Amino acid sequence: MHVPTPNAHIQFLTFRPAYVDRLRVWTPDRLSRRQLDQIERACEGGLHPVEGPAPFGPSPGYYRWKLESEQPPLAALKLFARLDDGAIVNALEIAADVRAPDPVSNAALLTLFQNHCLQCGHRSTMVPHVYRRGSQATGFTTRKTRAKGTRRTGTWLQCYNDRECRFTERPDCCHFEYKFESVQSTRRIRSSGSQSSAICHPRDLLTFDLGGWLASRLSFYVVDPGRLGRYDYNRCSGSRRQRTTDADVRRGTRLYDGLSRHEDGQHSLQRFVDKYGRGPFLVPFSPTLYDDHGHSHDLLSLIREGQPFPPSTP
Repeated sequence: MHVPTPNAHIQFLTFRPAYVDRLRVWTPDRLSRRQLDQIERACEGGLHPVEGPAPFGPSPGYYRWKLESEQPPLAALKLFARLDDGAIVNALEIAADVRAPDPVSNAALLTLFQNHCLQCGHRSTMVPHVYRRGSQATGFTTRKTRAKGTRRTGTWLQCYNDRECRFTERPDCCHFEYKFESVQSTRRIRSSGSQSSAICHPRDLLTFDLGGWLASRLSFYVVDPGRLGRYDYNRCSGSRRQRTTDADVRRGTRLYDGLSRHEDGQHSLQRFVDKYGRGPFLVPFSPTLYDDHGHSHDLLSLIREGQPFPPSTP
């Protein structure tokens, strides 16, 4: 086992900027058939309305309608924004997509998230997991799925590359997203450097900087095995040695191999940090992608700028 280093030449074809992948809204008001039809048309059939009491609220049965939509267009978000002030957002997914030219580049994108990405505010009780189909990794999450029917709350990061692009229906698409479940988690979302209010009501999404937020919450690191070994030696021995030796490299490599390992034998940076903690051995970097003309693009800049690549991407 060696400490993974980032792929220096990951190719891509298209990039779809940050968007709302899923939205769940609860409202205490009874909605008319006309309102529901209007929202459903705007959602282009991607609306799942349910009438019934929510399992939470200021009083039993306070929230009466649940509206859940997948990839709601801007027209649908504007209609959600017109709901009465009592409406709340209690589930949200903020996502982006990168489509690769071939399965090898697609796999490299997934490996980038598995081996080098850390979730901000990740709790050590949340177990990361690598999804596989046979011997092929198909997804990574910083929080393993619970048993079916078990309710999850909180925030976690997820990435998968085994499905067609949901907008173009083309293969070799790497989809990554932050998932929020519960009113408390959505209300903690704030734009980077913004003093605006958190996402409480659907109308807050109309002015929210999705790309800026997502770019600020994706942190990529490479582990320096020599620094890790020296840091661990100093921590265990109480010394302050500054020079890195070959023994430190071997020590750091063994540490990473053991502590990054999942129960099924897979490895991830998130698992290692959950077990060992952070330190100066984590060297930050911003991933670089290359288009079909050989031009380089900074992944975090693509996300932050919020523009599709190429510009004509649907």
